[in-house]
Amino acid sequence: MFKIVIAGLIATIVTACTSKHIDSPFIDSPFVETTAVCDNSGIETQYFSFKDRSQKSRDRLGIGGSGRGQTTDVEQETRNLARQLNSYDAEIDAQFRTVTSACKSYSRCMEINRYKEAKCRSSLARWDSSEREFADLSRDLREIEAEIENLRTVTRGRRDVRRRVNKCEDGLCY
Repeated sequence: MFKIVIAGLIATIVTACTSKHIDSPFIDSPFVETTAVCDNSGIETQYFSFKDRSQKSRDRLGIGGSGRGQTTDVEQETRNLARQLNSYDAEIDAQFRTVTSACKSYSRCMEINRYKEAKCRSSLARWDSSEREFADLSRDLREIEAEIENLRTVTRGRRDVRRRVNKCEDGLCY
């Protein structure tokens, strides 16, 4: 008798663990698959690539100051570029959130409307638009990077002139 009760108890536990709960609205829902589209769309990879490039630009910029209260043109330009990079980083974060939420919104719309794409055209358009805007951020970063390289070229030229001048004293150049 004891063996029958134990066998029944084990069967009940196994059945309870493997059965689906009918009260859940997401049983056999394709929403899980459409959410995976958003997670694997490559946007996250692009996001981290933008963040890495931004950090490398910030490193190349090498923010520093004279500490004398007055700033030179180069220091002012360096600070302006640093502000641009800060704004760029904030824009990347905001646009990344916009793209991912638009994708999830479209996926949810498709699920609710049983994959009738005509009913979700506006959310698809928002998603497409946000992806284009996110991709345009690459152009903005290239512009900032070009300004940084230009600034580095200008400061490198000034340093070379100072070196030549500083190496010559009393008519003798070292």
